[in-house]
Amino acid sequence: MKEGDGKGKKATKREMRRSGVVGGVFFFLRRLASLSLIQPRPPHPQPTNHPQSELAFRLLCRKHGATCAYTPMMHARLFAEVPSYRAEQFSTTNGDRPLLAQFCGNDPGTVLAAARILEARGGVDAIDLNLGCPQRIARRGRYGAFLMEEPKTVSAVVSTLAAHLKIKVTAKMRIFDDLDRTIAFARMLESSGASLVAVHGRTRDAKDAASVRADWAAIAAVKRALRVPVLANGDVLCLDSARKCLEATGCDGVLSAIPLLEDPALFSENRGQIGCRVRPIRLLKEYAAIVAEHATPPRMVRGHAFRMLGDWLEEHTDLRDALNGFDRSKRRERRDRDCCGDEEEGEEEEVEKKVVVAGEEEAVVAAVAEDEKPEEKPDDEVSLRRKVLFDGSGLLTPAKVEAVADELLYRIEKSGRGYPIPVVTERAALRLAAAEAAKKAAIEEAGREAAALASIGAGFEA
Repeated sequence: MKEGDGKGKKATKREMRRSGVVGGVFFFLRRLASLSLIQPRPPHPQPTNHPQSELAFRLLCRKHGATCAYTPMMHARLFAEVPSYRAEQFSTTNGDRPLLAQFCGNDPGTVLAAARILEARGGVDAIDLNLGCPQRIARRGRYGAFLMEEPKTVSAVVSTLAAHLKIKVTAKMRIFDDLDRTIAFARMLESSGASLVAVHGRTRDAKDAASVRADWAAIAAVKRALRVPVLANGDVLCLDSARKCLEATGCDGVLSAIPLLEDPALFSENRGQIGCRVRPIRLLKEYAAIVAEHATPPRMVRGHAFRMLGDWLEEHTDLRDALNGFDRSKRRERRDRDCCGDEEEGEEEEVEKKVVVAGEEEAVVAAVAEDEKPEEKPDDEVSLRRKVLFDGSGLLTPAKVEAVADELLYRIEKSGRGYPIPVVTERAALRLAAAEAAKKAAIEEAGREAAALASIGAGFEA
């Protein structure tokens, strides 16, 4: 079966966009002497920098303690066939080492073709086969964690890469419910030619990291069973938990994904010296400065800004709107029609804001009253900053991202409060009220149907 979802080789924009952000962000600690098995590196790696791990973000994380990085998970066929996809998904620079380029794919020849492009270009230390992605798109494409159901295919891909590449080959996997099966799969990767194996301590179906703890004992069993270096992934939330994971598993390094997106200084020794609520805001300023030097697609920048600012954007919705940067006037009519129906003319006085919908790259529109806009201050610096923020251009530039961070720090200082208080906009309140009304109506209708059925039954009994 050919790689992909059976829709042919033509790469759609949607496929290109989604496949590039499916993979997580993975970085591991300095305790990794085994990296010499991949490629020797200087004892003091230079600081480097992410969408979920593009160049700018990798550089930011390296600056704050991460010592190695994976690229975003790249779709092997698209990377081999589509130059524009390749240009967007991969870039590197001095100091961005060690670097592992991770691909998804199920056809040995296709994955090899993509890997050879990077090998010829240089700048990567290994090619990684991603077998950890649990998302639905990976099921449709027969890659990621779903390819673990096909060990012969996985072995063919890994062995083909190992036989034809000069650089090393690695693989990232999840555990199975059965420990023996997990160990057997990891041994298969090793025997097929993987020089390093990373293990996520959750099964493919355990997507909720908040409710399912990573099985460090299973990772430790894999480490004991293999001769090649093993990296542990799962529940690495801070530097202390990273150290505990290393101790519990005996692994050669640890990975972190989602927690690192929210706090790129997760591995920093100085992490605890800065207020935890404002630290990511200051890191966003650093990220904006790096983006100014290394061009990054706005959707990637926006995604990182939302991750780092978190709940603060639920309170400061105008800053959320500035990050989204869409033309509000073109979306009002459709939003009003879809969500609230016909409304009174007074709504023309409202200014529309945007909220991000989980899982979508575009935003939908919500509204708040004009008086919710920040009051203008006489401070020249504040006035200039707000001109950048609310310039009406719809463009998300590094300067605007930095202005968002500065404005948020300014407001936090003025409020004297170190935590956000989410604001429920008028439009959101209307949606909640409509949902409650619909729920109440459904309950009442169910009650009427039950009463009608009871009366019919009573009539038959009589």
